[in-house]
Amino acid sequence: MKSVGLKIASLLCAVSLWFFVVSGKNYSLELDLPLTISGFSPILAISSHVPRTISAVVEGSGLDLIRLKQQDSLAWMELDFSHILLGTQTIVLGHENFHTALRGITLVSIKGTHSLDVEIDTRISQEVPVRLHTELKPAKGFVLVGDPVLLPASIQISGSRKVLTRIFEIPTSNSLIPNLTHPDTLELPLNLEGYANQVQLKERFIRVAVNVQKRITRKFNNLPVQLVGPSQLEHPKIQPDHVSLEVVGGEDVLRELPAQEIRIFLESTRFAVEGTDTLQPTVFIDRPIESWTLTPSTIHLVKTIP
Repeated sequence: MKSVGLKIASLLCAVSLWFFVVSGKNYSLELDLPLTISGFSPILAISSHVPRTISAVVEGSGLDLIRLKQQDSLAWMELDFSHILLGTQTIVLGHENFHTALRGITLVSIKGTHSLDVEIDTRISQEVPVRLHTELKPAKGFVLVGDPVLLPASIQISGSRKVLTRIFEIPTSNSLIPNLTHPDTLELPLNLEGYANQVQLKERFIRVAVNVQKRITRKFNNLPVQLVGPSQLEHPKIQPDHVSLEVVGGEDVLRELPAQEIRIFLESTRFAVEGTDTLQPTVFIDRPIESWTLTPSTIHLVKTIP
């Protein structure tokens, strides 16, 4: 047992020594450095696409490169826009744009493009509606009652005049929130894909109120069917003139739904227009429901022979 312990201790010492020696050497590493902008006037905005990162090769000790790999904010490329002018500017990237919090890290080279064409425009602000692009899915046995309510329904954005004239709405993230089981107010991120550096939002998230209820079925018997509108017959009759209605929807909605609020009717002119004596009536329920089923499903026009 002692020999095993000595072997493990020796192995750990060897690994530690190897790591110490290796981490002290200088190596090169290619990575994507975050691109930041400083000194930008609040009355100006960027109209063109500016990448979020710049691909570069940096050099440093193994230990520093490990730290940099784990935390990319320790090194970055920075554009100083203190004296930027309106119009398109060509900015050449070089060592003066490189910044790092690690003294031993240096920039070797920039990969790909060495310059950026940046278009500068005046900044404006406007309010645009928010569009729900997130799928809200109730759990099995539950139903979403009514439409989700966005809070707020519109949002203030600011940016380049040229860019903002092309933005008519801001969508929420294209994602799925499953297994909803109760009324709730959810926080959703806004999707600024394609406008990351060109549009600023006061808020990056909005709230959406959802009314999720347990799904139930309720049956209403002996509901009258009304025949409405002018008819070619002197005393038109329908058969049957009472039906049963099965409604599927949220528990709270259906529990509070009185039979008197349900309207089932047929427009008498439809028989002549559609050239038939058998029609499905119209069901009107002024409450958010999921579906309904009539029994019987059709109504017949009774033609009496004089």
